[in-house]
Amino acid sequence: MVIEMVVPLIVQFMTIVLFPVMAAYLISAARAYGIKAAIESKEALVVDTVFYIERVYDHLDGRTKYVKALEHATMWLKRYGLKIKTHELEELIDAFVEELRLEWEK
Repeated sequence: MVIEMVVPLIVQFMTIVLFPVMAAYLISAARAYGIKAAIESKEALVVDTVFYIERVYDHLDGRTKYVKALEHATMWLKRYGLKIKTHELEELIDAFVEELRLEWEK
């Protein structure tokens, strides 16, 4: 008799409280994964762009290569629908170029 009264209350509790909480958690986890994947995609695109510019435009000076890298990375990011602010893109390029410079000095 008590079980017959308690079970509907438990089901109601799960429906009202537990399932929305689980859904919110799953949605936030999916968003976090999407953000992480977007960041990794942007970083990979910058790395490929810098390598490309370094190989194709090896006769140019560093500042001109930097401008070319910004132009090419912006074009590819737009083509793939990845949004990034200019200063963030500049920071990614700067960080990777610095990483390369440190490797070359070894």
